[in-house]
Amino acid sequence: MSIFRDFFVKEKPVFTGIARGVGGFAFGGGGGGGPTGPTIESSGGTKSIPGNGYVYHAFTYPNSDSFVISGGDTTLQVLIVAGGGGAGGGYYTGGGGSGGVVYGSSIAISPGTYSVTVGQGGPGSPGGAGSATPGSPSSFNSVTALGGGRGGSGPGTNDDGATLAGGSGGGSGYYATYGGGPATPQPVPVDYTAYGNPGAPSTSSIGKGGGGAGQAGGTGSDRAGGNGQPFPGFDAPLIPVLTPVAPKMGPDSTYYGGGGAGGYPGSDVVGGYGGGGYGTGGGDDPSPDISANGTNNLGGGGGGRGNPSGPAGDGGDGIVIVRYAV
Repeated sequence: MSIFRDFFVKEKPVFTGIARGVGGFAFGGGGGGGPTGPTIESSGGTKSIPGNGYVYHAFTYPNSDSFVISGGDTTLQVLIVAGGGGAGGGYYTGGGGSGGVVYGSSIAISPGTYSVTVGQGGPGSPGGAGSATPGSPSSFNSVTALGGGRGGSGPGTNDDGATLAGGSGGGSGYYATYGGGPATPQPVPVDYTAYGNPGAPSTSSIGKGGGGAGQAGGTGSDRAGGNGQPFPGFDAPLIPVLTPVAPKMGPDSTYYGGGGAGGYPGSDVVGGYGGGGYGTGGGDDPSPDISANGTNNLGGGGGGRGNPSGPAGDGGDGIVIVRYAV
């Protein structure tokens, strides 16, 4: 080997992506100084860049923000979670249904401003004969996930059960003849998928579980809230606003839209993965870690009430998350 060749093999420059001009030459990511494509800029919500190759924007309630993107066309993944339904009034009451969930895995987008709305969770019954309230819808650029259905109330209330439907349906209350709330269809464009399931119908004095985005209420046991739907890549550790609620998101911290559990005296039952509220036995919650409320930012349904009668769980607020590759 010649001395000349040996020198240049040993001293071959490492391309770091830093442009340097020497006599008209440049080293850079384009392999010779050519264009590397548009630089995408974005704003709105809470922005994070966790180092996994994606930029995230999380929008939470109350929201008056928009997603703004510039610099060129790109492709988004969009997760839309509506507010969960509140749990029913009286005693032996049904859990609220989770907020509906809509997901787009490959959404082509051009520079512009895109509207975002995040739904509030529905209040649970304050007790007595009062009914609960369904959750509110969430949307991204007019694509909408429907709020969760309210849970059914117990005996001696004015609840007729006619409005337990929602993105996921609410569970029915004590000996209800009207069945569990159905999952209302969520019409979405072909590049999105909608998730929602019915609440459980009652055939006894047990308050039944609300539906979750991934599973019907009452699956496994009458009172169980349905589990939410997992979305790998939207794990809690990647999205700072979700870090506090990671334990509610299932064993891998990826579940959204859990149904609230039903109420019955004597025991507390966990809600579905994805923020479903506990179905309580009645009286005070036994520890600060157990809440009848659905989890905010996950769209969880509120948990039902056992006996004595009292306030039931509120539905959790929804969330909208968009991400794109960098």
